[in-house]
Amino acid sequence: FAIFMSWFVSFTMTPMLCSRFLVLKKDHSGSKSGRLWGIVDGFYGWILGWSLRHRWVIVATSLFLLVATVFLFRVVGFDFIPRDDQSEFEIAITLPEGYSLEQGDRLFAEIEGRVAKLRGVTHVFSTIGDTTGRITRGQGDVTTGTIYARLVDLEKRQRTWYDPMFWVNGILNRPESDPRYYSQFDVQREARDEIMKDYPDLRAAVQDLAVISGAGFRQAMLDFNLRGPDLKKLAELGGPRQGSGGGKILEWLSQQPNYVDVDSSLSLSKPELRVEIDRERASDLGIPVATIASTLNVLVGGEPVSKYKEGAEQYDVWLRAELPYRDKADAISRLMIQSPKAGLVQLSSLASLQPAKGPAAIDRFGMQRQVVITANLEGDKPLSDAVKELSGYVDSLNLPPDYRYEFLGRAKVMGESNSNFLVAFLTSFLFMYMILAAQFESFVHPITILLALPLTLPFAILSLILLRSNLDIYAMFGLFMLFGIVKKNG
Repeated sequence: FAIFMSWFVSFTMTPMLCSRFLVLKKDHSGSKSGRLWGIVDGFYGWILGWSLRHRWVIVATSLFLLVATVFLFRVVGFDFIPRDDQSEFEIAITLPEGYSLEQGDRLFAEIEGRVAKLRGVTHVFSTIGDTTGRITRGQGDVTTGTIYARLVDLEKRQRTWYDPMFWVNGILNRPESDPRYYSQFDVQREARDEIMKDYPDLRAAVQDLAVISGAGFRQAMLDFNLRGPDLKKLAELGGPRQGSGGGKILEWLSQQPNYVDVDSSLSLSKPELRVEIDRERASDLGIPVATIASTLNVLVGGEPVSKYKEGAEQYDVWLRAELPYRDKADAISRLMIQSPKAGLVQLSSLASLQPAKGPAAIDRFGMQRQVVITANLEGDKPLSDAVKELSGYVDSLNLPPDYRYEFLGRAKVMGESNSNFLVAFLTSFLFMYMILAAQFESFVHPITILLALPLTLPFAILSLILLRSNLDIYAMFGLFMLFGIVKKNG
C-alpha cells in the first residue's frame, strides 16, 4: 500500500508541484547547487571519507550492534495484541453455587447500578446464564454472567495530540492530574476495587472485551492449562480460593505484582449428596449398582420419557419425583429401589447418604482431567514476562511425570506468531536476495545491500524500549516495512 501511494503521488502531485514551483534559470547549474545542499553534500562526504579511513571502527561498530540485538530482544517485552482504550469493558462474574435466577438477577442489578455510577460510564448491560457453552440436562447455569459497560468516547476523556500537555505527559510518563482526563483502565481499576471490597464472595474479573474470541473458561490475558489424572492433586496445585487460601499456583499469582483477577475453572463449592452403596448388601438383594444409579437419576435429576405436541409446539415430558420426595436427604433415603428378590427396597437399606461439596464441572483435555487458571495483567507488564515467570514457578514445583501444563489463548497465539515471524523474516531475506540478484545480475552485490538490514533491528527494538511498547504483531509488521525501506534505500 505504501509503494502504491508513493507511485500515485509521483505520477500526480509531484509533476503538478514541479510545474508550479520549479523555475529554470539560465545561471542555475542544477537543483543540487544551493548552499544548503552544499552543506549536506560536504558533511556526507566527510563522514564517508572518515569511514573509509577507519574501516575497522565501522566493522567493529556493526558487529557490536549485531551482538547488542540479542540483548535488546531480552529486554523488550513480547505481546500478541496491545491493550487499547476501546471505551468499553466487561465484568465476568461467577456467583456462589445454589443461587437461583431471581437471586442472581437482584445481585446483578445491584452491581449494575454501582457500575453505572463510575465516571465516564454511559451504558450498562447484563447477561445472566452460562457463558462457557456448557448446558446441563434441561437447564442452563444461572450462576455465571457478565456486565458490559460503555464509556464516553476517547476524545472526551484524553488530551488531544495538538495539546502540548499531551506530549509532556507522554514523554515524562506523568499521570494526569486533571480528573477530566482518564483512561478506560482507570475505570476498570475502580470497578475492580469496588467489587473486591464489597462483594468478596463473588469470583469476578474486570477485563477488556476480547478482540479475538475463544471458547475458554474466561477471556483472560493469561490462560494456563494444567492436566493430570488426580482431581485432588489438581485442586492442591490450581484449585479455587477458599477464604484467603487456594491452590499453590493461585496463591503464588495472587502474591505477585501486576496480576489481577486470578481465578480457576475448578470450583469445589457445589453442594452434593454422596450415595455410598453397601455393595455386599446390594448383591444379596440382587440389585446392581447401575440400577441404583439409574433410579436415582430418574427420580432426583429427571429424565425426558416422551414428547407432547400441542398445535405447532412440541414439549418434552419429564419423569421426576415430586419436590417433597427429593428435596432433603431423609426424603431421598426413603426412595424405593426395585429388587428381583425382595420387591421394593428403601434406599436407606442399601446405602448411606453423606453431604459433601464437589466440583461444578469436571473438564477434560487429551483424556486427562484439567484445571484452567486465568489472570489479567495490570500496568505495563508484558505477556512474555508473565509466561516466563509462571513457567519458572511451576517448574520449581517438580510436578509428577504424568502432569502436564501449557499456555492457551493469547500466550499460545503469541508463541506461534513469534515463530512464524522468524520464518517470514528469513524467507523475506531469501526473496529480496533473489530479486536483487536478478536486477544486478550478480550474486555478490545483493549481499552488500542486504548487510544493512540486520543493522536496523537494534534501533527498531531500542525505539520500542524507549517508547515503552512491546514487540507485538503490529510492531512485527512495522519491522517488515522497515526492511523494505532500508533495502530500497540501499
